[in-house]
Amino acid sequence: MKFPVVKPPITMEENASVYFEVPTGNYIVDPITQNEEPEYTELEVKAHIVETSINERENENAGLDQKKVGIRGYLLVTSLPDGIRSSDRVKVVMRNSGKPEQGTLFFREKITSMRDNIVATIGIPIEGYFQSIGGGT
Repeated sequence: MKFPVVKPPITMEENASVYFEVPTGNYIVDPITQNEEPEYTELEVKAHIVETSINERENENAGLDQKKVGIRGYLLVTSLPDGIRSSDRVKVVMRNSGKPEQGTLFFREKITSMRDNIVATIGIPIEGYFQSIGGGT
């Protein structure tokens, strides 16, 4: 006897916004070099990200404190548009606790079993780290 697989709908709370630069297909002329360069627009993708480790270095000089946090989670989409890689360095705004924190997300897509089912029900699994620089005492 074969039993049907029951997949409950899984919703992850969005706690971060990841911003990708996506080529528009247009070109602009660099005013200094007169070279044509691709024009980009920003694409916001919602994400659910959890911290797995933290490494903070404080510095006495203003603006030099560094925070590097290991992360894992999901991009809450089933696919990324053409021209975007699922392993990249992108701008991110984290909203885990307290005020929003802006920084850089270095990530790659996590290879996992049953990937197609996970992407269809939750989103694209990712892992990497979040880094911010600022503060200072």
